[in-house]
Amino acid sequence: MITDAEFQDLMERIDEDLRKESVPIPARPLSATAEASKRLRMTIGGPNVLPAVPGRYDGLTTEAHIIAWYDRRYGDRLKMNCRLGSVVVMILGDPWRLLLPIVYGSVTITCDPDRKTHPSTKRWELPVCNVLERIEQFPPGQAAILTLEQRRALLNFFVFSMKTLQDLDGIADKSFIAEALADLESAVMHIMSHPAQYGLSRWASLQFMEKLLKSYLATKKATVPRNHQLQQLANSAQQLGLPALDPAAIAAIQCSAGVRYGEEQATLREAIMAHHASLRLAEIISEHIR
Repeated sequence: MITDAEFQDLMERIDEDLRKESVPIPARPLSATAEASKRLRMTIGGPNVLPAVPGRYDGLTTEAHIIAWYDRRYGDRLKMNCRLGSVVVMILGDPWRLLLPIVYGSVTITCDPDRKTHPSTKRWELPVCNVLERIEQFPPGQAAILTLEQRRALLNFFVFSMKTLQDLDGIADKSFIAEALADLESAVMHIMSHPAQYGLSRWASLQFMEKLLKSYLATKKATVPRNHQLQQLANSAQQLGLPALDPAAIAAIQCSAGVRYGEEQATLREAIMAHHASLRLAEIISEHIR
């Protein structure tokens, strides 16, 4: 049996080792439990685990002590990221952030102000995901006045965005993709920030698309040019097998570096057009990066 001081020292050493191994904070309690089991030479956990009894560190209580130690040390940083990412959707003339969840298996997707998101309660019943509840800070009063046509368009955009980000998540190990996803998140953040930075959002959408095209070139073992000209990159990718991309969508995304400094003015409409065009092209490109 170890003492309180010995347990604290053990946890500090285990956590430091996990940090050096680049284990993410949310994954550390589970990893630390396995590591403590090895170092203490005891089985930790099981069907009859007990709460963290003060001063008691045996196989039935140590797991609870480890979880409590991580709760005190990291708090909310232990929470797993349970979403693929986010996009911006226009509703009644205003931009709203749409949070896209990670979904395993099948799910019923609705866009109904009278229906709530809920997990499945019966084996034959699919869990329900209500799009309106995935819109950040969206008030029920606004949801109630949406027409059927508006809700249908919102549902279609949600499904399209989910598929696109799922496809991107499936190739996250490819060159430039992780950085591209960070640019996509930046494009959303700059539209929704206060004050909004539409120029920075346009630039982030450009960077997102640029990295996707360069990722495609890299998968084909082609030389990756160092420029921001999307049409040139798209032409090079097309020569290697990528389908032709809509020139109008590319033009909506293309901008100069001056948008970062206010030298080229940007509007909400332009930022949204660039953001949505980048998602449409991302759907095509991601399907051809393997």
